[in-house]
Amino acid sequence: MKAHKNIENPTLEQILETEAATYERINSREVTVNLGIILAILLFSFIIFFHELGHFLLAKKNGIDVDEFAIGMGPAIYSKEYKGTKYAVRILPIGGFCAMGKTKKRMIRRTILITNLSGRESLS
Repeated sequence: MKAHKNIENPTLEQILETEAATYERINSREVTVNLGIILAILLFSFIIFFHELGHFLLAKKNGIDVDEFAIGMGPAIYSKEYKGTKYAVRILPIGGFCAMGKTKKRMIRRTILITNLSGRESLS
């Protein structure tokens, strides 16, 4: 950052030049901040996508029905259904989700997993 020159009796032209330089610095900072926010949102969306993709792939591998796989929250901007799963991009880039259906097969798998983790063989 440049230090301002101390001018005892500045002319109008010198004042206007200093003011223009100040506004230019302020505007460049605003652009930098805005780009930082956009990059942070893109980075978090990227991380969330792969996190939710992990849920999706494990659910499919274990035979659990996935009703919807979405990136973002709120109303859908774009959605498409393929093989019983709705894929969507939503308007607010603040998260994502993988909605899994409650099927009988899923409940049985959950019960078996809980039983195996507890060390007992009884079904609850």
